[in-house]
Amino acid sequence: MDSGDIIKPALQELKNAPRVEMVAQSIPNEEHPTRNEDSFFYSQSEGVFAVFDGVSHPARGDVASRQAKDSVSSELFKSQLRGLSFEEFTSRVYSSLIKANESVFARAQREGEMGTTASVGAIWEGPGGEKKLLVGNVGDSRVYIFRTGKLTQVTLDDGIVRGAGKTEEEDRLLQAKFNNVTDLGRDLPDQFEQRLFLRRNILTQMIGGEKKVIPRLYRVDLKAGDLLLACSDGISDNLADFEIEEILKTSRNLDEGMHQLLFVAQGRSRNEGRELRAKPDDMTGILVKV
Repeated sequence: MDSGDIIKPALQELKNAPRVEMVAQSIPNEEHPTRNEDSFFYSQSEGVFAVFDGVSHPARGDVASRQAKDSVSSELFKSQLRGLSFEEFTSRVYSSLIKANESVFARAQREGEMGTTASVGAIWEGPGGEKKLLVGNVGDSRVYIFRTGKLTQVTLDDGIVRGAGKTEEEDRLLQAKFNNVTDLGRDLPDQFEQRLFLRRNILTQMIGGEKKVIPRLYRVDLKAGDLLLACSDGISDNLADFEIEEILKTSRNLDEGMHQLLFVAQGRSRNEGRELRAKPDDMTGILVKV
């Protein structure tokens, strides 16, 4: 047997192997268990994942999130992603969000107000095997990176925190501070910060809300072993960052991690009025292992 008969199938198998490992789960708000206003999709082979969180009634969030999901996936996969330069790759992700906004906004003009957040992650692989994470984001659905036991938010919410400081670094410090508040008086003695915290869910832009949006782009050089989390605010509102970090640290695999995030977040959501972070909501998460 020619050695090529062995090598060629092996190379083809390697080429077609998943670039990353992904798991995802979504559950509806227990207050409307038959209607989930979140949407998501992912592709292990293409290294792409996305979360959409429809803005609640009267903005017809379930319709908006599905419309945005369909539009983004159609644009992203209109042709092969592999082999694109990083600039071309970036342009594809950016344009997918622009076209999603146009699609949802046009529908809103016909059928009535609707809107959704969007967080689209895509892993680009260079000719030398290097990997970069590109995230396109509108709204407050988030992408985190968990590396060497530390959780860091990649995105920055399109909310009242953005622009609160003099620089984006200051905004990020305030965002991280808010992400770990569990007791308002103890963790935020400053009354101005308390007022900002209580208004943190007010969105400054969303898909479909206006004729034009400005998608935010974030880039991260990836390392082997990195874990990514994309989620709607049903998870990130109910769980502090240190709680998400602890769940990811102690979970044995992606399935367990995803189950625990939703289980603990949903348990917290039932304590609305008794715990500061508790908020009934749809919950969606995607975990990605590089």
